[in-house]
Amino acid sequence: MDLQARRDDEWARPLLAACAFARGDGMPLDTLMHVAPVFHPDTQPTGLTVADPTFAQAQASLANVRFYLRLTPDHRGVIHYRLFHQGLTDYLRHHPTGP
Repeated sequence: MDLQARRDDEWARPLLAACAFARGDGMPLDTLMHVAPVFHPDTQPTGLTVADPTFAQAQASLANVRFYLRLTPDHRGVIHYRLFHQGLTDYLRHHPTGP
C-alpha cells in the first residue's frame, strides 16, 4: 500500500485507521484528532497514548492522503471524513498500524 512510502508523515496512517472505524458519512476532524492517537505507532500496549495531533498536523496529513478520502459536509457545513472504498476500510480495520 502507498502508506508505506509515507512513513515520514506520522499521522497519515493513524488518521486513516480512525476513518476506517467511522460510520455513515464519517467523522469530523475534531473527532478524528482524538481517535487517531489510539492507532499511532508510539502508543503503548498499556493504553498510554501519544498526544493528539495538532489541527495543523491533522490537516496536513489528511491533505497528503486526500486520494483515499471522501469528504461530506453535514447540515452545519462541518466536513466529515470517510474512506473512499470498503476494501480499504476492511484492510485498515484489520491492519490499523501496518503494514
